Amino acid sequence: MTNLKQSKEDLDAVLHWRGKHTQAIRERDALQQRLNEADQRIDELERDKQRLDALEGNFWDVRHHSSALADTGDYTSGVEIIGRWMDKPHERVIGENYNENLRAAIDQAMTADAYPPARPEYPELDAALDQLTKDSPEVGS
Repeated sequence: MTNLKQSKEDLDAVLHWRGKHTQAIRERDALQQRLNEADQRIDELERDKQRLDALEGNFWDVRHHSSALADTGDYTSGVEIIGRWMDKPHERVIGENYNENLRAAIDQAMTADAYPPARPEYPELDAALDQLTKDSPEVGS
């Protein structure tokens, strides 16, 4: 009878510590999950800091614009990152996103060439500026 009682106590102790072990494993897994989420958030914040440093360090401008879509009553919006240069064109779009995603526009600007060419969709603007500087000497100086 004593062996039976001892075996029951041993079994109860094993079950008790098994439950504690299972609880400790669950708590450890939950803490690991929180740690992984915190690490991911830190990575996102570091990337945002790099974006802000690029804006500040390069003196880029951020322009938000919207325009009506014909008679639909809807609007389209976009974000442009503008760089400044000494030569023409003085302002150049080096990053843009038409889904209102500022981060994507800054990322595009951060990977752009150091001196991008003029925007090809506005050649008439370059021609008008050239004509203006030829006609008016004080504008060109």
